[in-house]
Amino acid sequence: MRVVLIDTSLMLDCVNLKIDVFTELDRLMEGVYELRIPSGVLHELDEKKKGGGKKARDASVAFALLEQRAAVEPSKGKVDDWLVKRGAELNAVVCTNDSELRRRLKDAGVSVISVRNRSQLDYA
Repeated sequence: MRVVLIDTSLMLDCVNLKIDVFTELDRLMEGVYELRIPSGVLHELDEKKKGGGKKARDASVAFALLEQRAAVEPSKGKVDDWLVKRGAELNAVVCTNDSELRRRLKDAGVSVISVRNRSQLDYA
């Protein structure tokens, strides 16, 4: 069973674009995966909830969705650094829309899923 790690950028974009991240992951991973969320991502979303407007609302929705469906894995330090390291250690798939993080993950040999055509997830 493959581990899937999710980054803040992907969750916020999925909420904003009204993409059902869980249905898309089920499709891509053929329903067989373990979804994990770094504690640092939850912290980032929690901080974004404190603002106002649409971004805060999107962060609240993303936070609630992840709390219900993903196992929390403790992370330390910068989230991007942790995702690269942990993704390589676990041979995981990392879901992100951050272009710099995608480049780093690919350089480390980690599979990446991101938003494609503003309507679905796909391997980057």
